[in-house]
Amino acid sequence: MKPKTLLEIITTRQRIKLSGLPLISEGIMSRGRTPEDIEIAIKIACVISFFDFIIFRSNPIKLYFINGESNFAGYSHPSMPGSPEESYNIYVANLSSRIKEQISFFKIISFNKDKLLRNTCSEEEYLLMIGAHEVRHRLQFIHNVKMFRRDVEYRKPFNNFVRYIGYVFEDASVIDKTDIEFDAKVVGEIFLSSLHKNKSLRELIDIIQMGR
Repeated sequence: MKPKTLLEIITTRQRIKLSGLPLISEGIMSRGRTPEDIEIAIKIACVISFFDFIIFRSNPIKLYFINGESNFAGYSHPSMPGSPEESYNIYVANLSSRIKEQISFFKIISFNKDKLLRNTCSEEEYLLMIGAHEVRHRLQFIHNVKMFRRDVEYRKPFNNFVRYIGYVFEDASVIDKTDIEFDAKVVGEIFLSSLHKNKSLRELIDIIQMGR
């Protein structure tokens, strides 16, 4: 029997546990949502709730399924404009096709010394990275982690990732160029590179919590 992947293990575990979380599901039940949209949304919810539970344990927050295309997922905190409460948000509209489109050109980056390497990204890897990215945002607000910054030199290989995301942020198509988004993207790329290299779950969780 083929061993289960990390995403399969997480979704099997979390589908049971999600019933105990304060989920708001109007978005996932909206008309026009395909079974594929719903399945991807549930997988992202499972990944986020799994990583969140490991890091925050007894302090879960609401997870909303929203009928919109603002992004794939997001984190909200009361200090943010228009955010009355702390929550994770998953944007269900056309989610499956949007994820597939992103994966079609997205590459996992890694470095051999200073040489940039690009590898194909699977759907599983991308969904796990989304979860790591959003839980990193919660860490930024709740634990005030030391964030990666564009103007700081780091030891390798971390400095290579910082420089790479710095180049990406110079692109005019990048809308959110805040410090918290920069940090979450750097952590997400390091997480994804480590996941692709089959690092352990403990090592992946440590990456999400870097600077804590």
